[in-house]
Amino acid sequence: MWFLEFLANKVGRFDRHTKEIEEYPLPFGASQPLVMRAETTNDDGSTTLWFACTTSSSIAGINTRTKEIVNHPEPNAPTETVEVAQDQAGNVWATHILQNSLGVLNPKSGVVSVVVEPDTLNTPGLSLPFYGETGIIGYTIGQPPGQGDPAAAGNAIWYTHFLNNKLVRLDLDQVVVP
Repeated sequence: MWFLEFLANKVGRFDRHTKEIEEYPLPFGASQPLVMRAETTNDDGSTTLWFACTTSSSIAGINTRTKEIVNHPEPNAPTETVEVAQDQAGNVWATHILQNSLGVLNPKSGVVSVVVEPDTLNTPGLSLPFYGETGIIGYTIGQPPGQGDPAAAGNAIWYTHFLNNKLVRLDLDQVVVP
């Protein structure tokens, strides 16, 4: 079982068989990891668990086999990246509490791009009107791409605006991920 240590800046793993905990410090400073909810399969068959790093405005991941930790900074920081989810193509999406945009990581290329919400004035550090994006879901949680029911969420990312109590659906047929 994997978990995040927000104030300690660590990823942890609890082994249910040995009852031992292993900790892996984040190598990129004060990041405050928050919400691990995406899992992708690597070319070698290993998996990477992805999580949001709030104060460093980045998407990070840990390879479950090698324990290597990677960090992908958001190009429009500061964003306060808060939650992640994956889509059916294996891309990792992130909500930004400080900006009306979503980050999207292509794990194969390592490129993070930004999708700005329509009708948003978006300049570095400022989005108007301010929505405060939080919760996000793309693919059925715990189901890697190619498994489970792909129709459950549709080819879309769903997320919330906590300041105006709104559920938003982003149709991924209209989005190109580099």
